[in-house]
Amino acid sequence: MTIDRLAGVVLAASLVLTITLACGDGDGDGGGSTGPDPTGSIEVTLTVAGDAPDADGCVFTVDGASQRRIVSGESTTYTGLSVGQHEVAISDVAGNCQVLGEVTRSVSVTADQTATVTYAVSCAQDVGSVAISVSTVGEDQDADGYEIVVDGGAPAAIGINGSMTAGGLTPGDHTVALEDVASNCSVAAGNPRTVTVVAGQTASAAFAVTCSSLSGSIRVGAVTSGEDLDSDGYEVVIDGGVPSPIGINGSMTAGGLAPGDYSVELRGKAFNCDVSGNNPRTVTVTAGAETPVTFDATCRYHCLLYTSPSP
Repeated sequence: MTIDRLAGVVLAASLVLTITLACGDGDGDGGGSTGPDPTGSIEVTLTVAGDAPDADGCVFTVDGASQRRIVSGESTTYTGLSVGQHEVAISDVAGNCQVLGEVTRSVSVTADQTATVTYAVSCAQDVGSVAISVSTVGEDQDADGYEIVVDGGAPAAIGINGSMTAGGLTPGDHTVALEDVASNCSVAAGNPRTVTVVAGQTASAAFAVTCSSLSGSIRVGAVTSGEDLDSDGYEVVIDGGVPSPIGINGSMTAGGLAPGDYSVELRGKAFNCDVSGNNPRTVTVTAGAETPVTFDATCRYHCLLYTSPSP
């Protein structure tokens, strides 16, 4: 074989080997590309119910990243997620709200599909209130009522047997005071008192007031002994006023008297009867109390001499 022929054979073999290496046999890495990995999506929806919903909504993440904020009734979709399990979490939930169900949820993503997950949140009022009641017993009750003062604020009128509600109070301890109570009235238990308010709830504070009489009275008694007693009785005169009848062994009460000193006199006794001790005498009246005073009278036997007229 000539040198030229040998060179031609080598060249042909080289071309065949080059073509084989370039095309491959379909079994190695030299084959065609498989394309991008398949992905799916997750749609997150938020619903909020209750008396005081969180106006700025809540924050959601997928696998701890991609924070998004949505409000009640809205949804957001996370796309381009790999096939498999992903963690969806909710955060920045208002203090007066709670998530119904799990905070973090596992969601399965399927290629070219959109998985859905809905978070429901319930919110209570972020303020509370206090229902206040007053009951009053006794005499000379405070006719113009009282005042309720919460946390030292502006007073609010309340009847002597009334009720009211103080609202819009933040959760925590608050002071409630019953003021403008008459001097002859007293409030049972603490005043002011501390009341604990819970968001969305109504606490209670009940005040019991007892009033005593602003006036006093004098109970006058008469005790008579001896003979020829005064059968028509006596009269009691207080501070020179209108006489009041009293039996020779009886009693009477003069009420509605302002506290202070009074002059009490037993009048109308027969000439043969004498009253022991001072008459009149001074008696001190105390508000809400009855002051007793007793007059002791002694009567003597007496006879009437009859003289016939001269002829």
